[in-house]
Amino acid sequence: MTDVLVESYNPYLVLLSIFLAIFASYVTLKIAKDILGATNADHKFLILQGAITMGIGIWSMHFIGMLALSLPVEIGYAPLWTLVSIFPAIGASAIALYLITLPQVNQLILFSSAVVMGSGIAIMHYLGMAAMQVQATIRYQPFLLILSVAIAIIVSAIAIKIFSWIREKVLKPKMTIYMVTATVMGFGISAMHYTGMAATLFKASSNQTVDIISGSNVVIGASIIVANLMILISLLFFQD
Repeated sequence: MTDVLVESYNPYLVLLSIFLAIFASYVTLKIAKDILGATNADHKFLILQGAITMGIGIWSMHFIGMLALSLPVEIGYAPLWTLVSIFPAIGASAIALYLITLPQVNQLILFSSAVVMGSGIAIMHYLGMAAMQVQATIRYQPFLLILSVAIAIIVSAIAIKIFSWIREKVLKPKMTIYMVTATVMGFGISAMHYTGMAATLFKASSNQTVDIISGSNVVIGASIIVANLMILISLLFFQD
């Protein structure tokens, strides 16, 4: 009979993961504003830039959130699946940015953007979970799993709706508005992640084979933090 492993979290890494999600959301919003006034030559480049920024931000938030997790067994990550998990976040961000910066945006487009963005966040999370290497069987509680996906979509819808008010001049695009929208989006991404983790049951199993990337997890995590912050800060300085 298997036992459910008790998990705990490093609060400092949890806070850092939330900060990265908010920061990435803020920079992406600033890029999205530039997309609205871009020429055809710059339009695709800015969408790609925004998608990579948001995708890396979501992925970094997830990975740092996973490093915050402690279990009574050693944890590692399969490099290939860890890398692959970033692409749904980038792809979903690209589609959402393209849709919400079309010349004419209706309610159907806003709803579709939220579903795409939220689904991309969720797919990224659960692909990232598939990359875990741990001596345990991973199971999910269906209600919390569905709730985590719903949270990602709902919060994406709120952030996208606020952005639509900015482009329609209902709200003036001041730094405060961008910060509020980015905070909503960042907390939403984080809420999805930690709800998804609450849905996860780790059941001890000696039959699981584990290819641990031994203590390099800390080095990888530190590298992600530094690289992500450098990218976001450099992009922020390029925005007006």
